[in-house]
This record gives sequence, C-alpha cells and structure tokens, in this order.
Amino acid sequence: MLAAHFGTDDAKTLGITVKNIQAFAELTRAQPGIDAVLNVEPAAQGAVNAGELVNLLLNDGTTGPAYDGPEGKGAGHKIASFAKTPFAPEAYYPHRIWWVARQQFLQQNPKAVVALLVANARATRLVTQMSADAVIDLASQDWFSDRVAQRPYVENILYRRRGWSWITEGDARTLVGLSRVKSIYQTALTGEGVKQLMRLAAPLAREAWERVGKDPAPKAFLDNTAIDMRGLPLWEIDRWTSL
Repeated sequence: MLAAHFGTDDAKTLGITVKNIQAFAELTRAQPGIDAVLNVEPAAQGAVNAGELVNLLLNDGTTGPAYDGPEGKGAGHKIASFAKTPFAPEAYYPHRIWWVARQQFLQQNPKAVVALLVANARATRLVTQMSADAVIDLASQDWFSDRVAQRPYVENILYRRRGWSWITEGDARTLVGLSRVKSIYQTALTGEGVKQLMRLAAPLAREAWERVGKDPAPKAFLDNTAIDMRGLPLWEIDRWTSL
C-alpha cells in the first residue's frame, strides 16, 4: 500500500512507526497507542462486526467507511494509486500458499509428488463445491471471528474463485514481485531463477493435471475476466514471457 501510494515501502521515512503484533487475537481490537491496524481476514471483518474496528482501506484498493480523502468520503471508492501496485487488479498483497519439496525428493519420489498434486486438485474441486458454511465447519476452529465474517472470507479465497489449484505464470509473478519487498526477502528473486526452479516440477504437474481429466480446460488459465493473476500453467513454463 505504501509503495503504491507514496512510492516507497519504508515506513520510517514516511513518519510511520510499525509494531509487529504476533498474536492474531490482539488484532481484533484497538490497542492503546495504535492509530491503525493492518489486519488479516476473517479476523478483520469479525472485529468490524463486533464494533472494535472500522475499515479504512481493503486489500483490493477499495475504501472503507473510515476513509475521507481525494477519492471521496466513506466506503466503496477505489484508491487511484492502487493501479500502481504490480499485483493490480487483484490486491496490494496477493495471498498464495506454496507447496515446496527438496529437489532430491522431487527426483527420487516423482510418484509421491504426483499423488499429492492429484489429491490437492481433487480436494480443491470438492471444497469449491461445498457451501461456505460447510467449509467453515471444517476449518474455522482457529479463526478469531464469527461465522458472519467467515462466510465472505471463504467465498473470496483464491481456490474458491478459481475452482482449481494449479500454479500459473501470474502466480509465479507474484512471488517475484513480493521478493522485492525488503522486509520479506533478503535478496530479490529473478524471473529466470524462479523459472529454473519451477521447471523441475512442470512435467509432474502436467501428469497430475492429466490424471484429473485435464481439469480445468486450458481456457480457464487465460480468463481475461478474472481479477486474480493467472496465465499459462506450470507445464507451459517454456512459453512464459512476463517474469
């Protein structure tokens, strides 16, 4: 957010003091001496529902009720500088969870890797078909929020929007982009370096995709109406051009 709006992600140069609060439970209410909280869902919306916090700006660049600035007053405005984030139109911070394996394991146990990818693809398909409440019943025991806040969170999760779990060129681009944030990475990743690593698993990903009936069809990866960062799938890595 800072980089897109002010041109720097160095909070100190902007006169902002950042305190890292480790306990998620403490993010669900206003702490003494803190003006604003950078929160995570569904805890954030749960705190709003409880009357503890008021939204100022959301991860998709949309303002909340507390906003009063150049774009207007109140909720529903799109911050102009959001377009400057490298992950627009998806988010300031594109959430991804990566499965990783040692190269030796990958080479020695390809069947195990394919089995995991197939199981993950089947699970994603099933969970996408479940109601939000059914997903909440499975997973919400560690969420500091109420069911009302959890429902929109579940519906907006990346795998629910897509209906599948395969890595795309856009996903790899988020990894390279986030690596430029010095508070997260010591050294920025290069596109070629990421491709070199991901290429090791590309044949196994293709095999897993074929085993689940080539689901989804190739056109889903290039859906121009989707707001998340997509692109050619991992097994088409030699055709990637944007990293």
